[in-house]
Amino acid sequence: MDEAVVRIVLDDGGGGSRPAPAAAAQAPTPPQQPNRGQQSPPPPPPPNTQPPRPTLAPAPAPATQPPRDCVRDLVEGIAVANRHVLIEGASGSGKSLMTRNVAQERAKRGEEVNVLDPHNPETWKGVNKVFARDAGQDFADMMMRTLRERESASVAAKARGETIDFKPVTFAMSDFAAIAKEFPKVKEAMQVVLTEGRKFGIAVLAET
Repeated sequence: MDEAVVRIVLDDGGGGSRPAPAAAAQAPTPPQQPNRGQQSPPPPPPPNTQPPRPTLAPAPAPATQPPRDCVRDLVEGIAVANRHVLIEGASGSGKSLMTRNVAQERAKRGEEVNVLDPHNPETWKGVNKVFARDAGQDFADMMMRTLRERESASVAAKARGETIDFKPVTFAMSDFAAIAKEFPKVKEAMQVVLTEGRKFGIAVLAET
């Protein structure tokens, strides 16, 4: 593929260090009674008293950016240089919410946004069209039709010595791993759009 894809990996925030177990307490050693008729052993040499070494304070944890800032970066910062985005993360990491926010922000900027969500199509608001599970093939057909129509229009305009500034359009997919297994045509269309889409203002936004 000749176009880079911005890959965002979200962390679910799990983990953390466990406290170390406390050291077992040692019973004090009773003092030894010297035997009569024997000389007491010489006292032990004084301990080597050196100042304690300074301990370094742990480095502060890096500040986490709120999801809204990430959405702004994806919508605004990538708008010129790159428009294809893949958001990855474990279950519960917030990748579905971020995908919806990015898509909805792009729609607010006047872009066309079409969505394929096989699980929760009702959660998408403010976008142009939402495809449910039973419409996966229709979504793939729309991707390819949009690409080929814009490609033909660009060729015709070039023959007239003109150029077309296409209105940006985003095809968003929730749970792309499941979509690719169930709808191979969607996967094929995505690969074509990733290769050719940006020339015609077409972007892919996928969450897996």
